[in-house]
Formats: sequence, structure tokens, C-alpha cells
Amino acid sequence: MCIYYRLYDLKKSVQLIVTYPVANSVKDGKNYGVPYDSNTVIACYRTDYLDQAGYTIDDLTDITWDRFIEIGKDVLDKTGMPMLTNVQGEPDLLNMILQSAGISVFDEEGKISLVNNDGLKEAMNVYMDLINAGILQEQTDWSGYQGSINNCTVVGTINGSWICATITSTDQAEQEGNWAVTNMPKLNDYPGATNYSAQGGSTWAISSSSKNYDLAVDFFKTTWAGSTEFYDNILSQLGAIATYLPAADSDAYNQVSDYFGGEAIYSKIVSYGSNIPTINKGIYWSEEKEALGTALTNVLNGSSDLDSAIEEAQATIEFNIGQ
Repeated sequence: MCIYYRLYDLKKSVQLIVTYPVANSVKDGKNYGVPYDSNTVIACYRTDYLDQAGYTIDDLTDITWDRFIEIGKDVLDKTGMPMLTNVQGEPDLLNMILQSAGISVFDEEGKISLVNNDGLKEAMNVYMDLINAGILQEQTDWSGYQGSINNCTVVGTINGSWICATITSTDQAEQEGNWAVTNMPKLNDYPGATNYSAQGGSTWAISSSSKNYDLAVDFFKTTWAGSTEFYDNILSQLGAIATYLPAADSDAYNQVSDYFGGEAIYSKIVSYGSNIPTINKGIYWSEEKEALGTALTNVLNGSSDLDSAIEEAQATIEFNIGQ
């Protein structure tokens, strides 16, 4: 196993990187990693479908989930199209809602904290309201999820900014120019709720067994945590979007996208990243994800009520991790 260490030497450099992913690699005040590709959440919608229902992208910007559900019901009634798509049993959207409001499912000691977590219950209720209103269409797998976006059967999706690659991968020319990007809805009146969240992303770190530690640190300082030119290159070649804040001011990030209505979406995405709340994700993130996915499924299929599903999820996680 690789043990990561001493990247806190990069403290000045990572101050220019969005805060929330840096916090995931900090322990006892020392940073052990450099996040490099953006997992900033964006909401992507088909503007032609919105127009059919009498809405614009501005109507879906800086709104609450309650308002989103109102609009979604109206759009569904007028177009027959659900607003969103998601993989059944995957709590990714739920976790995005939680982080947008600064809600953690772990306490300060890293222990799982689902029971009596009012924010979690409110977020789960929002997810169920979306399903029950028919404006969130669940797919059986990832292929179905991608297909629902590319085959014109949903208005849009909310996911990490990397979802842009899925949207633009379609060979249906009529979609070009009919997509727009904005921020996600916030958790109604929940204290501290924002319209910004994260999903996915990657972090680089240096192994303690590195034979060229100083060279590796210098590489991080001058590229991943110090070069807008580097991020310009990986944007154009790989579609990877930076967590490095100065990249938002570069020419590459301010180029307009014909696919997204002639807007400079990449600069917008980087700017969103600076507003994402930081939460404690603990070290049992995958166990939490699986248990919450099961809890959502059990409530939606009627086999459990919400409180019982949450209690069972907590008990399952505690058993699996030996707490």
C-alpha cells in the first residue's frame, strides 16, 4: 500500500485551488494531495424543451428544489418530458443535495451519522418528491442513464461537470446549441444551503516510497497547482476541467461552446467550484453510498418507511465497518 505524505509543502499553491476537494486530503492541518480535475456539479437542460413549456435557463438558475419541482411538473405536463434522469439505487443525486447544503453523514470523529440527521431526511424527501412527481426518471444502469440524455427522452441532468462529455458525444446534430448549463437547485430553506455541490473528481498525491520526492513536489507546484497553460491543454485534449481557480481567466476557458448555446461554460464551471461547501466525507464513503442507495430503494418501493430505512442503513454501515 502507498502511504501519502508531506504534500503540505504545497500549501501556498493549493490556496489557488477550490477549497472543498483540498479538504478531503487534509489531516491534522497537513495536506497530502492536489486535486486536479473538477467534480463541480452542473445542471444541464435542453433549452428547446424548456421553451416549449414557456421557460428559459434563467428560470432554473439560483432556485430551490421546491421551485424546481413546480417547474418540473409544468414542463412534464406540457412536453411529456421528465426533467431529470438518474441510475436506480444510486444515491449520487442525494449526496449532491447533501453537500450543497453542507450536510455530512459523518460526525467530526468520522463515525456514521444518519439517524436524527434532519438534513439527510429533508434531502431524501426531496429525492422521493422528484420520483413521485414523475420528474426524475430512474434508469436501470449507466448505459440507460447516458441513453436517456442522448436519445432525447429527458429535459436534462444534474451531475459532475464531466457529464458534458456524455452530452456532446451524441451524433444527433439537432441537439447542438440546444443545451445550457446552470447551477443546481438548493435545499429550500435549510440553513447554509447553496446552489453548488460536487460529484466525483480526482486527486494526485506522492507516495512515501518515491525516489524523486523533491522533483515530484516541484512538478505538482509548476503544473497541477501552478500552470494555466497545462489546464488549457488537458481541457482541449481530454475535456478535463480544472480545480485551479486562475484557469477560469484563461483564453481556453473563456472560449464559447456552440453545443451549449454559445456560452463560455468552462469559465462558469470553475467559478461555481469556489462556492461549494466543504463537508467531512469520512473514510467509509463507499459503504455510506451503498447503504443510502438501498434505503432510498426500500422507501420508494414501499418496503420501509423513511425513519426505519435510515436506521437500518446506519446499522448496516456500523456492522460492515465494525463500529
